[in-house]
Amino acid sequence: MIKQIHSILHWMLPDSLFSYIKNWYRRQKLKSSVKINRGQFIEIMTEKLGIKPGDTLFIHSSVRNLTIDFPITELVRLIRELVGSEGTMLLPTAQFRIRAEDYLADNPVFNVKRTKTEMGILAEYTRRLKHAHRSLHPTNSVVAIGKNAKTLTAEHHKSIYPCGVDSPYYKIINYNGKIIGIGVKPEDTMTFIHVVEDVLKEKFPIETRKKKLFKCEVVDESGEKFFVDTLVASERIKHRNLKKYFFEHIKRDTIKSFSVNHIPFYVADSKKLFEEMKVLAKKGITIYTKRAYNK
Repeated sequence: MIKQIHSILHWMLPDSLFSYIKNWYRRQKLKSSVKINRGQFIEIMTEKLGIKPGDTLFIHSSVRNLTIDFPITELVRLIRELVGSEGTMLLPTAQFRIRAEDYLADNPVFNVKRTKTEMGILAEYTRRLKHAHRSLHPTNSVVAIGKNAKTLTAEHHKSIYPCGVDSPYYKIINYNGKIIGIGVKPEDTMTFIHVVEDVLKEKFPIETRKKKLFKCEVVDESGEKFFVDTLVASERIKHRNLKKYFFEHIKRDTIKSFSVNHIPFYVADSKKLFEEMKVLAKKGITIYTKRAYNK
């Protein structure tokens, strides 16, 4: 019944109003949920998400969707302890929630040490940690802590492709990286889906990047200023259906989603997901709907 109501409302209401109602309903469910304690959270991380020492984790999160009985910032410490000294954790630290070209049109200065992220409390908290390394890409920066943090973030700004082979998004594949979601669903947050587009480039079935090259002034950790070139996303990418794509085309053991006390979680195998998406793209199957293919 709930799914039927969901479908009817989605069909009847404007997207903005539907999203508002959906988020309100989710918050009401969370208010009535039993809070997750430290022990239960660790069990979710290890038993359900399969996190172990030495793992490389790319984390997407939403604090407003969590009901835990311990400080939010302690999540970072708990996860760092789980991956240990040989592990690495990464989080997205983009500093805006508008279109990249609109952000760059105002000639901003991206200061890797001072520019705050709009990707949530966990990302902002991690960015401020003493041993954190943040990539110098002006639109898709990533922060990392742990053994391979510097290696994963060091070359991100050297390519005009934000999710290309020089980016942390792609590099985690070489470390058998896991993409995990805490309080979020894969279809709502996984930037990794754009890796296959930036790696295949013109071989990808549709053009997902604009041809115009943008420049942005960047200030690195030592205070040195320089300009970084980057491509930005085409408007076409808004026409997509990740939920359907994942359900119909991606293997169940590649992306695992579940909920605990109404809190969504997921884990994805980056190497498997990349290979599956690459094979599908070469067959003309992508996350994008027919509208995205219209010029």
